[in-house]
Amino acid sequence: MTDRELDSVRSELRSLGYLDDSVERYLLQDALRPERPGEALRHLTIKVGTLLGIPAAGLGVLALGALHGHLQAAPFDLVPLFVHLALPLVVGCGLGFALLASGVVLLLRLTHARRIEAVSFAVATLAAVVVVLLAVDSAREVFAASRWAAALLLAAVPAAAWGLFKVVHGGLLTLAIRLTDLPPERPHASGRRVLVALVGGTLVLSALALLDAGRAAAPAAPSNLPSSSAGGRVLLLGVDGVLADELEFLVAAGELETLGGLLEDGGVLLPLERPDGPPASYWASAATGVEPPQHGLTALDAYLPLGLSRPLPGDGWLGRWWALLATTPLAEHRPVLAASRRAHAVWELAGRGGLPVVSVGWWGTFPIEPQAGVIVAHGALQLLAENRPDDGIAHPPAVLSALRDAVATERLEPPLARALDVTFGAAAQEIARKALEPDLAYREVFRAAVARHRPRVAALYLAGLDVAAGLDARRHRAPGEASGALHGAVAGELVRWQLEGVEALLGETIDDFDTVLLVVDPGRRPDVGRRQGRLLVWRRAAPCATREASADGLAPGVVASAALRAAGLPQSRELPPPPAACAWPDPPTEVAGFGSRQRESSEVGGDQYLEQLQSLGYL
Repeated sequence: MTDRELDSVRSELRSLGYLDDSVERYLLQDALRPERPGEALRHLTIKVGTLLGIPAAGLGVLALGALHGHLQAAPFDLVPLFVHLALPLVVGCGLGFALLASGVVLLLRLTHARRIEAVSFAVATLAAVVVVLLAVDSAREVFAASRWAAALLLAAVPAAAWGLFKVVHGGLLTLAIRLTDLPPERPHASGRRVLVALVGGTLVLSALALLDAGRAAAPAAPSNLPSSSAGGRVLLLGVDGVLADELEFLVAAGELETLGGLLEDGGVLLPLERPDGPPASYWASAATGVEPPQHGLTALDAYLPLGLSRPLPGDGWLGRWWALLATTPLAEHRPVLAASRRAHAVWELAGRGGLPVVSVGWWGTFPIEPQAGVIVAHGALQLLAENRPDDGIAHPPAVLSALRDAVATERLEPPLARALDVTFGAAAQEIARKALEPDLAYREVFRAAVARHRPRVAALYLAGLDVAAGLDARRHRAPGEASGALHGAVAGELVRWQLEGVEALLGETIDDFDTVLLVVDPGRRPDVGRRQGRLLVWRRAAPCATREASADGLAPGVVASAALRAAGLPQSRELPPPPAACAWPDPPTEVAGFGSRQRESSEVGGDQYLEQLQSLGYL
C-alpha cells in the first residue's frame, strides 16, 4: 500500500472504532505499515506471544504451586518458577497464533472472503471457549490440592479468556487487513455478548467442575477414624512383567496348583485395566485406591529448576521442557520420592495405632516411613549395591542385614541360569543380578517378616520380569522387534520361575491370612492384546462368584478398596467399591476420606535412587 492508501485505511479504521481500544491499536499498527506480509506476521507473532504468554505463566505458577505444594511449603519458589515458565509459554502462544493465522490466511486465499472482521471474531471466540474449557478442567485437579487456589484460578479465567479473545481477534484482523489491503466492512463490535457468554459459561462450568471435584477431593481425616477393627488379615502380592494369557494358560494347564486351588476354593480371576502412564502411578493407585491426580505419583522422574527448593514432576509437555532445561545448568534431574505421594497406602492405614504391617518393594516407598513391622523401600537392593548410606531403605535396620544375607545365599537354579546364558550371553549376569536375584531376596525377607510379625496387611511387589524386559530391550533390539523383549522360550521359563516362586510363598503363608489379592501386570512386556492385567481374589470365609470376566477391566483402585474392606477399615467415599464378584464385610463406618499424607520433601538418597532407576531402564 502507498502512504495515501495507508492513511485512507487508518482513517476508516478510526471511523469504525477499531483504533479506540489500546490492545487492538497496539496490534493494528502492523496493518498500517508498508511492510511485507511475512514481516507483519513475524511482528504479530512476537506481540501476541508476549501478550498471551506472560499472563499464562502467572496462571501456570498458581496451578503448579497449588498442585505440588509450593504455595504452602515454598512460596518463594513462585518467582523463579514464573521466570522458567515465561519463555516456553511466550514461544508456545506465539507459535499457536502463527498456526491459527496460517489457517485464516488459507481461508482468505481459498474463499476470497471479504468479511474479514467476522472471520477474526469467530476464530477468536472459539479460541476463548477452548481456553475456558481447558482452564476449568485444570482447576478440578488444583481443587484437590488447594480449594482457595482453585477458586482464584477460576476467578481469573473469564478475564484471561476475554484478554485472549481481544488479542487473537486484533491479531487476526491485523493480518487479514494486511493481506487483503481492505478495512473491515462493519463498525467495531464491542464483544460484550462474548464477554457475558464467557463469564456465564465459566460460572456454570466452574460450579459443575468444583461440585464434582469436591466429591473426589480428599478431605481431612476425621479424628475418630478407627485404627483397628475386627477385620481379617490381608495378603497383597504384585507381580510385574507377566502377561494375563500366560497366567491363565499355566493355571488351566494345572502347572500352578496353589493358584488353581485358590480359584477352585472360591477365588475369582478378574480383568484389571492398565492405564497409560509410568509404573509408579499404576502401582500407587493399586496401593492407595485413588487416581494419579489424587495420590501425586504422576511420573517416575522429576526436575528441580534453578531457584526452586522443591522438585516438579516430569510429566506432560512441561516435563519435556524441564528435561530440556536439565541438559543445561538451569535445572537438575531428580527422582520422584515417597514424599511426593499424597495418599495413604493400605498398609499405612492398617498400621495406625501400632498394628504390625509388612511392605516390601512397593513403588512410591523410598525413603520409607517407619511403622510397626517391616518396611522395605522400592529398589532397596539396588540402593544397597553401591555401599552408600542406608538411610530410608528399610525399617527396622536389622532388615538390611537380612537383605544382604538373602542376596548372598539365594541363587537361581542351574537350569534357569543356563537358559539365561544361552539366550542373553554376556548380559545374563546383569539380568540375574539386577532383576531376578533381588526378587529371590525380597521373597525370603517377606516370608520371614510375615512369620515373625503376623501383620494385619502384608504387601510384596516383585518386579523381576519387568526389569529383565527393560534391560533386554536396552541391550539389543533387532529391526522390527517389539519393545520390551523377553519373548519365546526363555520368557516362558522366567514366567514359570516367578509364578512358581509366588506359589511357594503362598503355600507357606496362606494359613496366616484371610484374604489374598494377587495383581499380575504385563509391565514392559510386549502385549499383543489390550493392556490388561489380572486380579486374583480369594477370601477364606466368603467364596466369590465364579463367572466369566468381562472385556472391560476394573480400575487399579479396586485393589486397595478390597484390601481395606477385608481388613475391616472404614469405607472411604473417595475410593471405588471393591469388586462386586465377591462378598465383603460391612465397614465399621463410612468416612469422606482418609486425609492427605503430608510429609516434608526429602532428598535423602535421591541421587542414588535416580541412578538405580536409570540402571534398570525406567528413565
